[in-house]
Amino acid sequence: MNNFDSSMGLMYIAEQTTPDDNEIKNVDVVNKNGVFFVRFESCLHSFDVINRNQRQYLGDNIWECLQSERIQSYLQDNAWYGEMDHPTQETVNDKLTPERIRAIWMPNRSHKILNPRRKDNLLMADIETASGTDAGTGFAKEIIQGLKPAFSCRAIAGLKLIDNKPTVIVKKVITYDWVLFPSHKEAHITSKAKGIIKNIGTYTESVVDGIKRKSKDVFIPLKEILEYVGNRDVNTQMIMESFDLSQEDLLGFDDSMNHAIIKNENNIIYSKVSPETVKEVKSFFKSFE
Repeated sequence: MNNFDSSMGLMYIAEQTTPDDNEIKNVDVVNKNGVFFVRFESCLHSFDVINRNQRQYLGDNIWECLQSERIQSYLQDNAWYGEMDHPTQETVNDKLTPERIRAIWMPNRSHKILNPRRKDNLLMADIETASGTDAGTGFAKEIIQGLKPAFSCRAIAGLKLIDNKPTVIVKKVITYDWVLFPSHKEAHITSKAKGIIKNIGTYTESVVDGIKRKSKDVFIPLKEILEYVGNRDVNTQMIMESFDLSQEDLLGFDDSMNHAIIKNENNIIYSKVSPETVKEVKSFFKSFE
């Protein structure tokens, strides 16, 4: 089969998308009236190439996401910011909330993205380092000292097999953050998203194995426990809120009870639920034994 139309899962994707051989151009250092920043042209994303995480992105898909009202408003206001590194939970007990994933933490903004445009299989943009934060001024100084910037797409995405290639289908682009660890084939270090997928991700078996595997999912439409998961589990909330899904889209659980099963149009999403929620779900079902 050449195309696989059903999503194999949904994840919070956070991986470097700038080729290692990217060269920044038209570098301009501004230091005037107490305002200091660096402006340059750079590549944000390369398309139709397999990265070191063994998946590819599609240019048309990303470009369509960039036309959203939210991003276009940011661009018009000169306010589409990215951060220094991706948001992560600082301690074991901290929770990486959907709100934190979707929003830029302004004290950590390192740059703004201007005039994104496509050139061949690349997404190009003008970048200005942020002048009002330590992250931004530090970024600017590192560039002056010779740092070659790399950027990483922060997005909500599903995974499909297209022409036998694992392909990331992005539902929502949040921003492009400044990172140090590239994941594309051309790059020199592999990124593993720093535990994000463990916390927010969904079912992550290989796409090919998923296609071959005969489904053993259990659909148990018990309203009480489904409402509990939809209202209390952070991972499931993040997915449902990101795609404007309702409680009616929650179908049940897989046979391990580690994933909530959500219907998004014609796709089935496996949302990995937290260990605490798993205990509640298993306790609920055990009460029927």
